Amino acid sequence: MIDVAVVGGGAAGVAACVAAAAAGASTSIVLGGSGASALSCGALDVAPWEDERGGSRGEEGAEVDAGALAVLRALGIYDVGARPALLATTAGIVRPARGRDAALLDLASIAPAGSTGGGAVLLPRCDQHGWDATALARAWNDAPRARARGLTFVPVDAQITRYREERTLRDAEIAERHDDRDRLAWLADRLRDVLARGGDFAAVLLPPWLGVAAPRARELGERVGLPCGECIGHLAGPSGQRFLRARDRAIDAARVDRIDGWARAVEATDGALRVELEDGRAIGASRVVLACGGVLGGGVRYDPGDARFAGAMPSAARPTFSFAIDGIGEPGIHGRPLELAGSLFGAPPEGIAWPLADDPLLERVGLLAGAEGRALAGLPGLYACGDLAADRPRTFLEALAAGARAGARAAEDR
Repeated sequence: MIDVAVVGGGAAGVAACVAAAAAGASTSIVLGGSGASALSCGALDVAPWEDERGGSRGEEGAEVDAGALAVLRALGIYDVGARPALLATTAGIVRPARGRDAALLDLASIAPAGSTGGGAVLLPRCDQHGWDATALARAWNDAPRARARGLTFVPVDAQITRYREERTLRDAEIAERHDDRDRLAWLADRLRDVLARGGDFAAVLLPPWLGVAAPRARELGERVGLPCGECIGHLAGPSGQRFLRARDRAIDAARVDRIDGWARAVEATDGALRVELEDGRAIGASRVVLACGGVLGGGVRYDPGDARFAGAMPSAARPTFSFAIDGIGEPGIHGRPLELAGSLFGAPPEGIAWPLADDPLLERVGLLAGAEGRALAGLPGLYACGDLAADRPRTFLEALAAGARAGARAAEDR
């Protein structure tokens, strides 16, 4: 029997296992799917960067939890400075973030707050189906945060795709090619050719193509002679892939036993806990930290009803929300068990989701847990963190902080 078993391999899960191992506990982590963390865009927020009224929260420079910072150091691919970063997205937005994937270009380092002459940012214009430098430059030049700093984005013709098939490849596939240093050197030569034509540029902003095994922006910038970096791309892009690679390295470095599989249930047995896997295996542990995600990550099931055909009446009502792992309790919200009025067809999604709901249930429902992650009801020795925990912000830095707290507390309580 081990001291701590962690279920889930996202941001909260890796934080919990690294913290538990650092506290001296024998630790295993159960890894099934990649979860919501694999969809990470690379922007690190403590709280949601923009609330329902459109007001910015990310520029306040919220303090980052010490446990989260320790896990970020273990992951080794993120930068969190004394001030917020400023990032461009392929949605045409320039947004603040408390930290960033090191591959992303921090516009705030080019034009600090209060400056009015931030300079010009080069956007390579190329024949690639997912990259329209002209349209993005127009949107970013109109972004209030960019205008306030005097930033301008200038599209310039450049050959940054090397092969014909790259015109239709996904960002993550092109990013993986830039893990090859010869390919990165080729890209640096093309960018230097563009810069040699003239123009006073402060930085180069690229599509999300700079590495999968690790961020390659710094190395590229050293070769080019200017700061280089990515913009934020679509979901399931290279930032999520970089996280998964960094997660595996951190787990190995912490000497945590990795168990590939899906947890099916948790039960109490002989003063300890037993995690049952779907393939029939079982893990005995003094404490169990659940970090298996919320609705998006698959830890919380959303079941709106049992109607299978138009007009068919369900045979019985059933809970709108439940957990994917049996035996861990019932979903809750606002510090108490969930009491959701509905019908045989379940709760309508427009009543529980952003932006139509002021306090969206989909972003709060989960397992009730205390500040250090200990479950408030159900099995003793059970902890919850990340999106599985009720009433917590669904952000990357919150997941790291909560996971680190839960892992450390579970190790101490073993």
